[in-house]
Amino acid sequence: MGMIPQNMGERQEALSSVLCGLPIVLAADAGTLYYLVRDIDQELEDFIATGRTETIDFQTIPGADMQSMADHWSRLGLDVAYLTHQMEYMGEKVTITYPQISNAATNMKISLIPWFLLNGRPYPVFAYAYASWHYRTTGGASQQKTAEATGRVFGIESFHKSTVCRTIGLMEGIFDLSFADGPQGPETRGVPSPQEVAELVPRILEGHASIEALEEMCGGKAKRMPERAETPRPRTFDDIPCEYSNVMKETPPARAARRDGRKRPARPSRGAPKRKRPRQESADPAHIEKIRRDFIAIIREASIGAAIVYHRLLSQIGTLPATTPADSM
Repeated sequence: MGMIPQNMGERQEALSSVLCGLPIVLAADAGTLYYLVRDIDQELEDFIATGRTETIDFQTIPGADMQSMADHWSRLGLDVAYLTHQMEYMGEKVTITYPQISNAATNMKISLIPWFLLNGRPYPVFAYAYASWHYRTTGGASQQKTAEATGRVFGIESFHKSTVCRTIGLMEGIFDLSFADGPQGPETRGVPSPQEVAELVPRILEGHASIEALEEMCGGKAKRMPERAETPRPRTFDDIPCEYSNVMKETPPARAARRDGRKRPARPSRGAPKRKRPRQESADPAHIEKIRRDFIAIIREASIGAAIVYHRLLSQIGTLPATTPADSM
């Protein structure tokens, strides 16, 4: 290996100090970074919290802050584009727009995405996390029941048991927050202001970051996304009340019909369609809402905390197309 040029070494050292304590995750593409925005636009924040909305188009960053940051980046010669992500939540299919800033000189780009977004995935991160937690908490008895429970809590009719199967290990890998030096979430490290983010992004884009460089700079705190969880249960989920898995209304078992032992010839089939299994009723709506609100609050902190401490490759878990160019804001 050749010697690293002095200016490159200085840039990597500066990048290391910048990344330490920031909620940034590296994408599968070594030149693409994702920054998790915790303080999102109020309209989007309200939708995530309540599930109610009068629009299906959301911005990640408040308009005034976004315009100020975009002007600053443009003056520095950086390119600012706007991408969109389609997400299903609380019975709505919404579009979320977020900025992507790129530096042509270093061929690097960074996207500022809301904390709950998983690039390439149609549902918010807390829905996948709940499915993983519910399946483990109920003893892994039924992926179908876990999918139904997740769909009821977060208003996602299309949440399928196959999604549960693919999600379990990945979510546990993301939220394994058993840190060697103790949990250090966003509350203890602080969240940069929009002005600070505007100043930090150009410094990050000058650093020629790669997963290898990030691992070298951050040591054990930079880890790649595991294919399956190494531990049976992430500590993030330990304190979640078990009753949060009770999403369906309890129904008494049906009495078994008395069997007719008389022998009769088989009746010819008339091709009648099979009757669908009756849809089980949900639990009390207030209970469902409490589950949703509490779980979102837990995963909000865990998402930022995992990104800060591990610089996780969160975007690698997605395979579906998610980003398309959007009109200028």
